[in-house]
Formats: sequence, C-alpha cells, structure tokens
Amino acid sequence: MQRWTINAKDVSEVDSSSSAAPTNIIQIARYGALSSKCSKMCYYASMSTEGYKEANMAIDKLTIQMNGLLPSSSRSREEHVHRRSKQSTVQVKDPVIAATRGSMRQNKKSSGKTRKCGKCGQPGHTAKTCRAHVKI
Repeated sequence: MQRWTINAKDVSEVDSSSSAAPTNIIQIARYGALSSKCSKMCYYASMSTEGYKEANMAIDKLTIQMNGLLPSSSRSREEHVHRRSKQSTVQVKDPVIAATRGSMRQNKKSSGKTRKCGKCGQPGHTAKTCRAHVKI
C-alpha cells in the first residue's frame, strides 16, 4: 500500500458503481465522508440562532428526502434496527472497586490496644519517663 500523496483522490471522485470493493465497505466510507461534512456544517450552524434554525429545517427535509430514496427492503431493515436499539437492556454502571494490596488502614479512634509503660503497666507514658520507679 502506498502512502498518501497529492495524487490521492477525494471520496466524491471515487466511482462507487465499480464492484472492486464490497458494498458494505463502500457504504461505510460514504457514511464517514457524510459524517465529516455534516460535522463541519453543524459546527458553523451552531454559532448563530439563524444558522441553527435553518440547518435544523434543512436536515429534517433532507432526512425525509433521503428516506424516500431507500429501497423498501432497506427501510424495513432500518426500522428494525431502530426498534431493536430502543429495547436494549444494556445498562452502563460504575465499575466495581478492586481491593488494594497491603495491610488495611487503621482508624484513629479505634486504634486497638494502647501502648503501656514497660515498668508499671500504665498507659500514657513509657519506661523512660515512668515516675513510679524514679530513684531518689
């Protein structure tokens, strides 16, 4: 496959009646080209209220017109696809949080056993600062 060059053809110049590529691939390529052009149009139309209204009406008219160009078998398939997608039961939810590795964190309030003095056994001080065994 060669790299893209200046000699590359525009999508509108490609002869779609040739049977070199399967019809599904051609349909996907057409859809992509139309989506790109519609995206630009929608961007510019959204900049003003007049543009939005005019583009909205034009899209509605074109949708009805393009639907009339479809063969009857394609219409029934399209309606079936839209009907099926409305009844979808797939629901996107938040992911389950995975347990982390390592020891669990201790709460400050319930720290378990408190430290006690090694000499007298009372909490609140250590053996170095114990007043019970002070030499006089």
